[in-house]
Formats: sequence, C-alpha cells, structure tokens
Amino acid sequence: MKDLVGQRIKVKIKKEGPALKARKVSPPQAAISPLPAAVQDAGSQPSGSGSLQFRQKAITEAVLRMIAEDMLPLSFVEGSGFRNFMTVVEPRYPRLSQRAVGLKLYDEVEKNVKPTLIRQLKSCVATGGGDAVIHATLDLWASRCGEPVIGVQLHFFDEHWDVQRPTVAFRHLNRKNVTAAVARELEAVLLSYGLFPHNVGYVVASEAKSAISTYDLFCDYRLMCAAQKSDPDEEEILSFLADFFPMDEMEFLDIQFGTRAGCIAHLLQLVIKEALKSSRVVENLLSQVHNVVAFFRRSAYWTEVLVKECGLSLAPPHSASSFRWNSTFVSLRKMVQEAVWGSVMTLLAQARIEAKDSSSAPPQVRAKREQVLDIIGLLEPFEEATQVLQGDGITFSLIIPSLVGLDKTLETRSTNYAHFCKSLRAGLHARFQPLILQRDLILATVLDPRIKLQPFRDGKQEQ
Repeated sequence: MKDLVGQRIKVKIKKEGPALKARKVSPPQAAISPLPAAVQDAGSQPSGSGSLQFRQKAITEAVLRMIAEDMLPLSFVEGSGFRNFMTVVEPRYPRLSQRAVGLKLYDEVEKNVKPTLIRQLKSCVATGGGDAVIHATLDLWASRCGEPVIGVQLHFFDEHWDVQRPTVAFRHLNRKNVTAAVARELEAVLLSYGLFPHNVGYVVASEAKSAISTYDLFCDYRLMCAAQKSDPDEEEILSFLADFFPMDEMEFLDIQFGTRAGCIAHLLQLVIKEALKSSRVVENLLSQVHNVVAFFRRSAYWTEVLVKECGLSLAPPHSASSFRWNSTFVSLRKMVQEAVWGSVMTLLAQARIEAKDSSSAPPQVRAKREQVLDIIGLLEPFEEATQVLQGDGITFSLIIPSLVGLDKTLETRSTNYAHFCKSLRAGLHARFQPLILQRDLILATVLDPRIKLQPFRDGKQEQ
C-alpha cells in the first residue's frame, strides 16, 4: 500500500491522464518481455533489405519497452520531438501512431505477459485450495466530462511465496449506469484471467480522485503542482484531477463477490478531515502555513532567496515524479524548525514590502511556531501509521497494532488542542472499532512472528 497518493498520481495519472482522451485500447500495464535473440544480434543478419527489417524491428521493440517501463503516454510517438529524433536515428523508419503502438503493446501482453500471469494465478489457486486466495484492488476514476475508467490490480502469492501485485486492466465504462458497469467489468477482468467469484478474497474498491483529495493535508496536489513555469505535464495533471465527479460507496454495491474492504490509509485521512471540521481554529492555523508553502512553491525568486538564507527549500524538486503522499507535510515540518521559522517570517515581511499588488503579496501569518508544532505533533502519528500500512511488505497483520498504537499515542499526548485530539480519537473509534474485531485481522495479527511473542517478552527477561 506504499505511497498510496504519490503512487496513484505517478502511475495512474501520469501514465493514464494524458492518454485517456485519445486512447481506445488500454492493455494491462506490464513490462515487455526481453528482445528475441535474433533482434539482439541484428548485426549478424544479412545485409540489404533483410538487415533494414531487423533494425526496424529492433527499434520498434525498444520503443515499446521504453513506453512500458517509463510509463509514457501512447501519444509520445506522435510528438514532433520523438519524430525528429527518429529521423536522425533511422531516416527510413516508418512513422508510428499511438494506435499502432497500443495494438503492438496489447498483442505483446496477450501473447507473452498474460499467459504467464494466468499460469501463476492457476498455481496459486491450486496451492491455496481455490477459495478466496486472490485479492483485488479496484480504483474508479470518475470524471464529469470524460468516460469513467477503472484500474484493477491483483494480489497473490506465487510458488516461491513472494507477493505479486500485477496491474491487470484499465477499462473505460459506460456513464449511464456506473454502478452496474463497475461490477460487470471487474467480473469480466477476473474471468479473462481464469478467475471465478469463489477464487476472490478481499476486494478493496475506492474512487481514486476522492481518495487523492482527502490527502490534501499531507500532499495537496493543487499546491504541489503550482508550477513556477508553464509545465504541460503538471497542467494536464491538474486538469485531470479537477475534472472530479463525486461518488460514494454506493457505486460499488453491485460487486457481489469477495469481501469488501476499505483502504486503511484513506480511512485515516477521513478521520483527520472530520476532526478538522469540528476544530476550526486548528483548520485555520494549518491553512495559514499551507499558504506559506504555496507562496514559495509559486515564486522561484523567493524560493532562491530562502535557499540562500537557510540552505533549504520549502518547494520540492520541480518534477511530478518527486511528489510523495506527504510532500506538503514534509515542507511544513521544515518550516517549523527553529532556525527556519524566523527566516521565513522575515522573508514574508520583505516580500510584502516589495509586492507590486495584492495578487503577488505573500499570505498573512498569525500562527505561532509553538501552535504549529503542537498540531504537527498530533498529526505525525497518523503519518507514521500511514507509512507503515503502505509498506512494500505484508501489512495486513500490522493494521490492529498500528490503530491501537495510534490511539494510545493520542491518549497520552499533552496538547493545547484537546478538543481536536478528542475528535481524532472519536473518529478512530467510530471508523475502526468494527474493523479490529474482524476474525481475519485478529488471526493475521496473532500469527505474525513480529507480534505474537510480544506478550511473553517480560517473562523471558525474568527467566
């Protein structure tokens, strides 16, 4: 579950956003298989037309691999820069279209990648007894203007007991009845890989853009993508995410197989959101410091001045690939350092004096450093729990310990914002109390070697 928001923006938006409008063929995301020996050893092929064909084939394979591995949009091959590059590399190479590339990638997946994955899934089903051994994640990307799109990812153990998480499909849906279309397309994807309803265990389904918007306290995409320059990629990301069609859990009710489960990291963010609504003072203080980060993100000049003064920047590297799920929060933590806070306030005062109009003036900050530190101290346990539960390894058994530890940390924390802290704990209890009583979660927790021996540590020390 690692880096949920940053992964969703980077993988699904960066890859799919620029291509969703134009692409009709959406093959599963997978790496292209290695080049055939005949292609790799093109130099040993006959000269003349035969040699040209082998070279063109090698170039095509390399282009396909580059698009798959670097997650480039299919329209990349129709760009003027790529075509100018190809006239230098091989003037006789025929022009590629995004449709042709899409079909070639789809063919590669159907002939090589998909059969291998089906064999792995069959082996897992046979080893696990067949029932509830494959789990699925479904992300719905809904838009007001465009067709909804779902992304499906499977989770299972291979024959070596390594966790596999292949993304197996991106599908366009009919807007007329999204609820029925989601369930129908998910079942069709599973059947195409030889999976039946009884093979499916947990199904984690969510509306992706809604999930991203709930993370704005830790990483506000509108703030982090406030480009200092005109960047087409970031502008397209902002446009894609802004085309938001609010949906709720009702959209997934027609999924009649598997055990429905929510994304724990997403639920933690909702707990914070609900607590902020009941504590407007905290919300206002966080808004002020967020505006400061946004100011430095937008101004290349004042960012450079801050770097000279303090040796650090509140703006992340100017690249969408550098954004992480907690990028904004990291900037806030930098700002409240004792050596930095005073310099930031001094630069803001200087910027107000030099501002030519109100639109370029920095925000007013009435928050005190101690107040912001207090609030960050209440939110850091949520950041830590989210980071743990988004790890690359198996985190199912860490859900109960993380939630219990989070509640205990808040219970014992000394704070001037007791009402906000109380609201956070109330939200945790309301959303997660039923969850921590689930049989599967309890079994996973007590059977985890990292956890099951903890009650006996004191006894060992006494012996």
